[in-house]
This record gives sequence, structure tokens and C-alpha cells, in this order.
Amino acid sequence: MRHDQLESHINMGETTTMANLPSDVFDVRSEEKGAHWIAWVVLSGHDTPDGSVVLVGQTQEEAETRARQWAANRVASTDA
Repeated sequence: MRHDQLESHINMGETTTMANLPSDVFDVRSEEKGAHWIAWVVLSGHDTPDGSVVLVGQTQEEAETRARQWAANRVASTDA
């Protein structure tokens, strides 16, 4: 499902959560930056962070968890 298909899915009033999004819609990427980690959500077929958002954590797990939560909130706010 491409980004435009996801938007169409959401705009049609269908409930969408990160749990039921196809795994090919988004990916969480991360890398170490000095004493912390950064993570971001990338939509399928894109190389840049969705919404130009990069999340910071003390560990890789923390940064990636924050990125997944951000993505879930973004989908939830679009559903509202």
C-alpha cells in the first residue's frame, strides 16, 4: 500500500492503526548519533522521514519505540 493509498483508506473512514497497517506501508529506521539514538518513520518508497520528524532516545529501543508511537498517533489523528 503506497502513501496515497493509505490516505485514501483513511479518508474513506476506515479505521486504521499501526497494528493493522500492512508492513510494506512504513518502516522504522534508526542510527546512533553520539551518546544517543535517533529513529524515524519512512513510508514505503520514500527515503526521508515521514513528516520530517526524527525522534531521540537514550537507546535504540527507546528511539524506535518513540517513532512507532509517533506513527500510531499520526494515523489515529487522521482517523479522527
